Amino acid sequence: YSIRLVGIPRFTAGKDVWFVITSVDGKFSSKGKFPPERRPADDYIMFTGSGRTGLAALNGDIRLEFFCGGMFDTEKMFQFWFNTRFLVPENEQDDAENVDLVLTKGELDKACKDTKHTKYSDTFKVVLSFVSP
Repeated sequence: YSIRLVGIPRFTAGKDVWFVITSVDGKFSSKGKFPPERRPADDYIMFTGSGRTGLAALNGDIRLEFFCGGMFDTEKMFQFWFNTRFLVPENEQDDAENVDLVLTKGELDKACKDTKHTKYSDTFKVVLSFVSP
């Protein structure tokens, strides 16, 4: 449904940001398909899909890789893995359809190495919001 990068990385100013989803079903790139909504005042970048399936219908092991760049340079920002079978609503008694997965900077491959917070703030996180089918 949506992906939010909370705490806009300092090095993305003036550059495109996109992601690649890899699963058993193949690869999907958001580049040129889902332009991010930048909210500097609120300190986040958000990707939002349309319809009930949102960005993509995901199942099983998923890898998300984030990139930034311009016309002649591309840099891998970070990546992470998760399995959709472990996503459960916080309060199952409410029959909630929405599920959020929050990953902090320390849980993101490559971003976690920025221990001096030169590229990412110490509170940087990724929030994935899903709608159960």
